[in-house]
Amino acid sequence: LLDAIAKHLLATQQKSGRWQPGVGGDADVYMSAFCALSLLAADDRKYLPAIKAAIGFINEKSTSSIDLKDPRGGPKNWQAASSAILLAEYQLATGDDTYAEELAVNCDLMAARVTENGRMGHHFDIPYRGGGLVVINVQAHLAWALAEKCGYKVDQGAWDRSYEEVQASVDRNTGALGYSSRAPRSPDISARTGAMASALVVAGRGGEM
Repeated sequence: LLDAIAKHLLATQQKSGRWQPGVGGDADVYMSAFCALSLLAADDRKYLPAIKAAIGFINEKSTSSIDLKDPRGGPKNWQAASSAILLAEYQLATGDDTYAEELAVNCDLMAARVTENGRMGHHFDIPYRGGGLVVINVQAHLAWALAEKCGYKVDQGAWDRSYEEVQASVDRNTGALGYSSRAPRSPDISARTGAMASALVVAGRGGEM
């Protein structure tokens, strides 16, 4: 099955290294990150050129726009998180630390965008009247946990503030993560809860949730 998926992805990857998303804008960044992750999961070195091409596209379109002196600019958190997850998984799978700097920059950008009360948004500003959406926190935690395995030094203050928001977003009836601490009664099992559980396991903190 993985081989069939990989063959399809190879056939649909564009010369630039990107994959065409179903929507416009900058969705091609995280679309390409997740497609490259799927190729990486096939665990075959013959897919490395395609994976590196995707990384090249992502770094050129998204990572290169990051200026840590101005976290209001640069890519959305969706792009920063998916980019960091791909770059970390690539380094862990191959031992190649060529993209360590780009990995750190994406992780640092997300850390700089965690508010004092731990909330995160699509970009720098916090939507929904300051309530935010915890799925961004979750993706940031997964990126930070994987990056730490690559030697990245996690901003503990950002981790702790964000984690408090994650804990406050747990639906007490199901144990699943809701939309935010303001709306915990919209539990989601896979995208939010599963990803956060994965982040905690990777970080060696699996007993905390």
